[in-house]
Amino acid sequence: MTFSARALIIFVLLEMIEIKEKIAREAYQAGKEEGVRIGIEMGLAHTIEVLSAELHRYKFPEGHEKRWNYKIDQHRPEDNSMFEFKYQRYEDVVKEREANERRARKNRWRQG
Repeated sequence: MTFSARALIIFVLLEMIEIKEKIAREAYQAGKEEGVRIGIEMGLAHTIEVLSAELHRYKFPEGHEKRWNYKIDQHRPEDNSMFEFKYQRYEDVVKEREANERRARKNRWRQG
């Protein structure tokens, strides 16, 4: 083998090594980015599960014990009535409340 043939083979081998290193670096970076994405997705899934459970405990407190180290429990209602569903519109609720207030004023005026 002549010198130029050896040099050519060495040059090709060095190029192949550089290409392999470049591919390895790119694969590492892609894997790192994918790992970060998967970690974020797993964290979000866990957070959603925890918040869903806490929301259920908050909306339906009956049957759940109070925990001593959770600050959100101090704001939790005592019974399930806070989130009852009604078919009344807000406007109807306000009108009913105002009518009750007028009735109460009228009754106080008659008694006084």
